[in-house]
Amino acid sequence: MYKIFFSDEAKKNIFEIFDYIAADNQEQAEKFVDRMNAEINNLSLFPYKCREYDGHDKNFENCRILIFYPYKIFYKIINNNIYIVQIKHGARKD
Repeated sequence: MYKIFFSDEAKKNIFEIFDYIAADNQEQAEKFVDRMNAEINNLSLFPYKCREYDGHDKNFENCRILIFYPYKIFYKIINNNIYIVQIKHGARKD
């Protein structure tokens, strides 16, 4: 089983997502972030289930992308660890 770590940027992204949704509905924000975290935690069992990033942004070199609509969760696998690098809205350019 792989351990999961979050970058400061990824932690900030989760808080921003929560705050954005909570502005309309606190309960929905909690449910959404809980579901997102469950998907991320699932990576500890299946770290290679997502495709490799094939874009041009050097910040995401050697990353994989977990799609959690409408967000893209960029992560790296290093040894037996998963590092969540950043979480971006799918409408934003990589």
